[in-house]
Amino acid sequence: NDVLVEHFPNIVDFKFTADMEADLDNIAEGKREWVPFLQEFYGPFHETIVHKKKDVSREDVMKERSLGTDPKTGLEVVVRTGRFGPFAQLGEWSEEDKKAKKNKPRSASLPKGVNMETVTLADVLPLFNLPRVVGTTEAGDEIVAAIGRFGPYLKAGAATASIPPDFHPATITEEQARQVIIDRVKLKEQQMKPIAELGNDPKTNKPILVKNGRFGPYVTDGETNASVPKKLDPTTLTLEEAAAILEKKRNAPPSARRFGKKPAAKKTKKESDAS
Repeated sequence: NDVLVEHFPNIVDFKFTADMEADLDNIAEGKREWVPFLQEFYGPFHETIVHKKKDVSREDVMKERSLGTDPKTGLEVVVRTGRFGPFAQLGEWSEEDKKAKKNKPRSASLPKGVNMETVTLADVLPLFNLPRVVGTTEAGDEIVAAIGRFGPYLKAGAATASIPPDFHPATITEEQARQVIIDRVKLKEQQMKPIAELGNDPKTNKPILVKNGRFGPYVTDGETNASVPKKLDPTTLTLEEAAAILEKKRNAPPSARRFGKKPAAKKTKKESDAS
């Protein structure tokens, strides 16, 4: 984040984010074409990237700070910036170690909100005990506390739950962990229930449901899914409104794949003859 603030201030600007959300809403509602929008953004952004390659060094991005020595092992503890954010590392891993295929040193992601510039040795040492077995659920599943790419979490059987900010994965108790898991399971069950059952689609005669999804409320007839526009309240959506949203989605042109391999170029007649 520090690198973005220093070298790409417009990207993390609140106004930029608000304008981007408004543009994406307009694209979703068919009020704006997405290709020109991407061209407007990525053109200048690419130029900035090319320019910054000359000014920003690897050391600027991959920052490092020594916190002291681990009293148990005598190894140096450092915090670094990694691919998925700041992390703490116990001991070094030199080029010679890599060539000798020695095991990587123990490491642990820093929890969200922890600044690598101010974190202390005392803050970091408990992280090396993760993942940690906290206890078991009432059903007998082992509860494990850890820190992942998206922050501290608990895992018990098939259930996973983010650890609330009030708790820490290194100190959360079995009782607290059980309650977090229970609350998460209940919430997931509630999310699985439809917000509303509106009746059958007048065109397909399939039942239309309003549901909560990963990216917000949406309507579905079992085959077609479409997000509920932000200007509409999903709890008061009518059958006619939902049917219109689905029909618009069905008639929309298929969006181009944003990622993936390009199709192989067709051989010319000469190339075919040569092969």
